[in-house]
Amino acid sequence: SWLVDDRENDRITGICVTKDKLAVTGYTTSPTLGGMNGDGGFKRDSLSPVTSDIFLALFKLNTQNRWNRNYHVFYGGDAMDYGGKVVIDADGNTIFSGATQSTNFKATDGTTRKGGDDNVLVKFGPTATRLWATIYGSTGQDQTCDLVVDSKKC
Repeated sequence: SWLVDDRENDRITGICVTKDKLAVTGYTTSPTLGGMNGDGGFKRDSLSPVTSDIFLALFKLNTQNRWNRNYHVFYGGDAMDYGGKVVIDADGNTIFSGATQSTNFKATDGTTRKGGDDNVLVKFGPTATRLWATIYGSTGQDQTCDLVVDSKKC
């Protein structure tokens, strides 16, 4: 089991389960989550309890049918970032949605925040390696309500 609780506000917003993987996303204002500080260089950008970062945790089923943590990352910028939904594609990559108010959200394609809450999509590989990240939205409040991949695994 994994306790998603630390000293500040922690919210799970998406869970995806396949036959051998479990992905959990959400957002937190805690400096760590479940005793973890982030893998692969993806740690909390701000330790301020008034900003939040998206988190993604990926677990794999071991030979004893227990979930082992594969990796855990924080993703966001200098302001409020919220996790949304999560899916696992046919190649074992994890894609999560969310929203950002950060002006320095790490998009790999050069997209930037337009204003309000803008949507984000971020893809990680089977390890704590970011494959891509993008921001899309308008000057108003934008929200992603669901997330699906072609080869349905969730």
